[in-house]
Amino acid sequence: MEVNIIIFIILMIASMWTIFSKPGKARWAAIAPFYNRIVI
Repeated sequence: MEVNIIIFIILMIASMWTIFSKPGKARWAAIAPFYNRIVI
């Protein structure tokens, strides 16, 4: 059960990382809790 949650979190971070890298935004903003909503 916990492994599924960890895999889901890693998948979400990886997808946000690619979303932020395409328009040239700072990739670290993908893992900042509220900053990523402001940047996007």
